[in-house]
Amino acid sequence: MKGTQLPINAMIILIMGTLILVGVLTMFLGVWNPSAGGTGLEAAKTTACQQLISRGCVNTDLDSISISDYDADGDGDSTNDNLEVLCAYKYGCVDNEGQDMESNYFDNDDKNFLKCCKVDVCGCSVYK
Repeated sequence: MKGTQLPINAMIILIMGTLILVGVLTMFLGVWNPSAGGTGLEAAKTTACQQLISRGCVNTDLDSISISDYDADGDGDSTNDNLEVLCAYKYGCVDNEGQDMESNYFDNDDKNFLKCCKVDVCGCSVYK
């Protein structure tokens, strides 16, 4: 009875097919969501930038736009984080002298920093 035995290749294909089917089913049932971890930064940026744009981009202090539920500076606490912190820590915005937020000489009203945060990160057309 040679014909009743499954060849090794057929068994490997059946096992791989079963694993793929289980993986697809868990994705659709919500057990496994591979994109869930990477949306925090983008969601925080979108929310903060929408607030900035709704205020007209001009004459808006970046530290007045708070970010909730996202730890922008990585200190383990998201309660004091704002758009200014997000731009400095996550998007590398610095002032004209290249000072970052960790420096004692950092100037958050610097035109270079405001341009980076308001224009480059948030897409405003003006940055005064």
